[in-house]
Amino acid sequence: MVFGYCLRRKSWEGSFLLGMVLYIVGLALMGGEFKILAAFPGKLKIDLLLGTVPMGLGMFFMALNLPDLAVTRPLAKIGRYSLGIFAAHFAPLLEFQRIFTGKSFAAELAVVILVVVTAALIALALGQFRWTRPLVR
Repeated sequence: MVFGYCLRRKSWEGSFLLGMVLYIVGLALMGGEFKILAAFPGKLKIDLLLGTVPMGLGMFFMALNLPDLAVTRPLAKIGRYSLGIFAAHFAPLLEFQRIFTGKSFAAELAVVILVVVTAALIALALGQFRWTRPLVR
């Protein structure tokens, strides 16, 4: 959220290419974390946290700089909220993971859908107040 606020103050939107690079770097960091932690014996929790910040920033920049096509116009409208959605997803993620404790694909899919919808609603709600709007847009 702090990063989004700083970008808003400077009116800088990055570029689509920068977003792609950040996303790929974040994905590589997550893969590296998974491989390294999976190699250790015992029950280490693999939370894939290392790459989430670069991936989130990458998605933020890509959403802000989508090409102007009929297919991408609706996505471009929510691009200004993408960093707010990323910042707001952590608390709902922990709560929904606690509620849906099963390891099935359906449970994981339910968690993903609920987290995305809840984080989007939180970002939209925070965007309605003058004093929180710069943090999520």
